[in-house]
Amino acid sequence: MFRRRAYLNLCPKCLSRLRVFISHNLLFKFCSKCGYFESEYRPTAFTLPVQYQNLYTWLHNELSIASKNLVTLGHARLSDFRPSKDSKIGILRLRVKVHKDYVKSLRPYDSIYYENVLGVIVNFKQLYTSNSYIDGILTLHTQPNISPPNKGRLFTAEPAILYESAIRILNEESAAISLQKFVRIKPLTCTGIRSRVTNLNFSLDLSSYNIDQEKKNIVNDIINLNDLDFLAIEGPPGTGKTTTIAVAVCELVKKGFRVLITSHTNVAIDNALERIIEVCPECRDYIVRLGHPAKISPKIRSFMDSPREDENRMTWILRLFKEKKILV
Repeated sequence: MFRRRAYLNLCPKCLSRLRVFISHNLLFKFCSKCGYFESEYRPTAFTLPVQYQNLYTWLHNELSIASKNLVTLGHARLSDFRPSKDSKIGILRLRVKVHKDYVKSLRPYDSIYYENVLGVIVNFKQLYTSNSYIDGILTLHTQPNISPPNKGRLFTAEPAILYESAIRILNEESAAISLQKFVRIKPLTCTGIRSRVTNLNFSLDLSSYNIDQEKKNIVNDIINLNDLDFLAIEGPPGTGKTTTIAVAVCELVKKGFRVLITSHTNVAIDNALERIIEVCPECRDYIVRLGHPAKISPKIRSFMDSPREDENRMTWILRLFKEKKILV
């Protein structure tokens, strides 16, 4: 999230007012009139050991944001709830009515909320279909000592579940004391692994892409990175970060590489995929999108894949690694 501040800065080229953005430890100044751009590094204010209250407040703020993005898949009524034979898990059966667009969301091993009850999907048995909804029986595994409601909503669990889990850990009596045991460690040097790829020196023709020379240089640097190296791109909105990433992915695929794209938000991933398809339509056949269908852009859902009847989770993933080059 960028915070905008009204600094009285003038562009040295055209004397127009500079737009100022702050992103973590970087300050950016940008002229929307002539394109002048500069950045300034600002050391982070975060220190170790971790302050308990600061972390606790941050987690609650992130949970509040994540909770606003939850997707309601449908509604359910309680059919049966009983513990397993070993009493370690609860087996929850629900009569559900799920919107047609989200039926594929009811996949085994995915997490889902039934009101305030968090469960893991075991299976979904479809009974019949109406105009917009599909009725069926949904079986979940939950904690054995809960009291599930008689009826309620079904909605996606992540990423809110991650913040809730962290908050529960912090609420333990020992958490505040444990956090104080963190100390600043000395820089580590990797001595056990030697880079397997060095001095690639790929020659690139980027003339077909509508990007400026700076972005071409960045793409060239990405393509020629040594094994275990990385390159960070940071800048204010609208400066072409996503386009640069898209061009780099397309060029990597053309060079025979396989690319994994990941982010802390589904929106960022879908935006990157849409840009990849825009700048390189021939890459469409190489893309596979993994994730919860309810959280994926409707434009991208056609790139999703699911296990075949004769595949388990592991053989499915291995097949995707063999068939696809852009895994998201």
